[in-house]
Amino acid sequence: MKILEIGMGANLGGIEVYFHNYYSRLYKDFKFDFTDKDGGLFFSDEYIANGSIIYHMPDFNKHPIEYFIALRKAIKAGKYDTVHINMLSLANILPVIAGKLSKTKVIIHSHNAGVPSGFFRKALHSINKMFIVFADKRLACSESAGKWMFGKKDFTVIANAIDLSVFKHNENIRCDFRNKLGYKADDLVIGHVGRFAEQKNHDFIIDIFSELHKLNNQYKLLLIGDGELKESIQERAYKAGLSDYVTFTGSVNNVQDFMQAIDLFILPSLFEGLPVTGIEAQACGLPCVFSTNVTNEVRITDNVEFVSLKDKDKWIETIERMVSLPKSDNIEHIRAAGYDIKETAKKLKETFIQVQ
Repeated sequence: MKILEIGMGANLGGIEVYFHNYYSRLYKDFKFDFTDKDGGLFFSDEYIANGSIIYHMPDFNKHPIEYFIALRKAIKAGKYDTVHINMLSLANILPVIAGKLSKTKVIIHSHNAGVPSGFFRKALHSINKMFIVFADKRLACSESAGKWMFGKKDFTVIANAIDLSVFKHNENIRCDFRNKLGYKADDLVIGHVGRFAEQKNHDFIIDIFSELHKLNNQYKLLLIGDGELKESIQERAYKAGLSDYVTFTGSVNNVQDFMQAIDLFILPSLFEGLPVTGIEAQACGLPCVFSTNVTNEVRITDNVEFVSLKDKDKWIETIERMVSLPKSDNIEHIRAAGYDIKETAKKLKETFIQVQ
């Protein structure tokens, strides 16, 4: 069975992490090929080594017609049974239309519960909702992501599950990576994992951290990820005099090890589907502070709080109160909540087979 994966790109984000987690358990059962985005595809070396084809695609935003023609050509050349389209919004509906016109089964997979600011993108998302009837199967990372994208249409939730064995709290790894990152034993490390994009709200992170650092210079900030806004956030940290206290790692393949070095995880997103990083952080035993825009479905453990982005003082108070909480072994809680990828991979496998 041949499946063409669409929607992943050069920067390591939630979709790239989500699919790679499942790919490692399903690539022997299916032939996966990929289209790229943003000029590349993260994990491409691994995919190619396992026999995948990667189609280099024109930039949809700049050349939508060329993108559509290239996509139709790829689907025809590969004779795919299914196109699995991982979407943050319906702004780019062309993969759905291309799959339908190619008489290939179409799966739309919602990974978000909101659209970045901008009238054009929001308008496209709203208009293109008429095309979701073309999907042979609709999937979502959470109930909120499914309802936001599909409305009253039926959908199936496939959890953003993880390999629990690699995220379990490990004191040895924690000490090792804190040393590598130059942290002292009594430093208070706040961490965030995510693309440097508007949705993730890095400006807010820098503002909050600046206030915390004025209260206590033992605070450090660890930002894991890449993206189009990274340089502007680095400049913002520099102008705030925080360059020596903020670490930018870029994209990393071993995010679980860097997470072990953190004392508290924050996610002040403007919107989310169901953030896999929130599951990973809890699996590492970390206390977490999320914005109230993040779906409550991500709450698994007791050391989780949701705070409004309108109340910066509350963010600071909550972080100060939670940053020194002891790390806990949450693995069984997360497994019981349905986020063990050993089990959810079976569900996605069955979905691919049933859609035929």
